[in-house]
Amino acid sequence: MEPVARRLGTTKGSFYWHFADRDDLLLAVPALWEDRETTQILAAIEALPDPRERLLALGRGAYARASRGGSHAALLAAVEDPWVAPVLARVTRTRLRFLERLYGGLGLDLDSAHRYARLAYAVYLGTADLRRAEQDEEVEDEEIERRAQLYVAAVVPPAEGAPAC
Repeated sequence: MEPVARRLGTTKGSFYWHFADRDDLLLAVPALWEDRETTQILAAIEALPDPRERLLALGRGAYARASRGGSHAALLAAVEDPWVAPVLARVTRTRLRFLERLYGGLGLDLDSAHRYARLAYAVYLGTADLRRAEQDEEVEDEEIERRAQLYVAAVVPPAEGAPAC
């Protein structure tokens, strides 16, 4: 734990004040990620009154975060890790179900909502992976916003409803 404490700029004793042992830390990190990056975000999105606005807000935020780089791609790379795998599987199911409900709220049938949810999530994952692969590329905030708008436009069906896919 010394290297971790040193990297965080703290003492090993201070570290153990917060975590009982290494296993405690390894359980806490994915749980914190799940809470911050899924539970809290989905609750905030759910509070929006309009189904279309919920989907647009979720997309803008998610694609912008993925374009800036984030922890999701790193967690996917660690999917075989026994500390990460169950949290990642649970988060993926939660996010896909949430997306399906959002698309259903737009009037899409269950099959179309399922397909659109998978498309939206695949674009999100691909965006995060691409950013991770291009780690040396500097991207201006304006470009990130343009990309996020394009991603959202690609995964949000027209207001009148979407053709079955």
